[in-house]
Amino acid sequence: MVHNKEMLETQEYIESVLDETNLYKTIKIGQKVEGVTNDQKKRHIYAKRRDGKEFLYIINSDPMVDNNFKRKIGSATAMGIYSMPIFYKNRASDGEKVFMKWFEGSFRNSLDYMPEEKRRKIVETKKNERTALRLMKKRIPYFNSKKPGLEVKSFEFGLEGDYRGNPNVFVGSRELKTAALPKNEYSVERFIENEDENFIKGTNILYALPRGIDEFHSKVVEAEELLEDGKNFEASEIYNEIKNSKEFMTGGRLPYHKRIKEIEKNRKKDNREDYRQMNLFD
Repeated sequence: MVHNKEMLETQEYIESVLDETNLYKTIKIGQKVEGVTNDQKKRHIYAKRRDGKEFLYIINSDPMVDNNFKRKIGSATAMGIYSMPIFYKNRASDGEKVFMKWFEGSFRNSLDYMPEEKRRKIVETKKNERTALRLMKKRIPYFNSKKPGLEVKSFEFGLEGDYRGNPNVFVGSRELKTAALPKNEYSVERFIENEDENFIKGTNILYALPRGIDEFHSKVVEAEELLEDGKNFEASEIYNEIKNSKEFMTGGRLPYHKRIKEIEKNRKKDNREDYRQMNLFD
């Protein structure tokens, strides 16, 4: 079943966090991208940064044909576009849970040897998820609509059922090929891309994973609130922390550039010597 409502919900979230950073000159939803396999283009979010780097977010609220999924990522790479598949984590409005779904395989009773708590954590992965894991160094993002935010997860495969009581099951079939234990790597509410590349059978794959700027964003908000309360000195101290946050620079441009410039302008209204500091935008 196609979950368009959930797909649009995810797209709107991604668009909002990208737009908020003021790093992008183009953000398009559900449109064709030149040079990219455009089957299921409704899943697309295309974003072009001010430094020229391009990104294609592939929103999955339901599975797509895996070969088409692979071709989409491969064709984006051929065009020099970074890809980021994003999977919808929570239950859809009709109650269906497509991804991160509890494992209900035919051999689940063979897991009786495992503690109940651990069994309840086992999920059944789809082909799209397993493909994304291979391409993205075993880490893929899920959209959690309840927060909302992105959760980057990895998976522990290699689970085996205990079939000693069933002589009809071959030894080679004892591993549960699609079942895995999910592991939470990190979560973010706001993000910029962490560009990377991988080599799959000699093919260079460009992909991106979210890198959090939640703490940085909080400092911007804090400085704005301090200025609004007339606390210029305290705002100036936060401004200096922002100025020195080199790790959050990307593409030669600072996220929230316009808002930070406004903070700088407002704090200069007080001409006391304490506030005469280096200009971030010199």
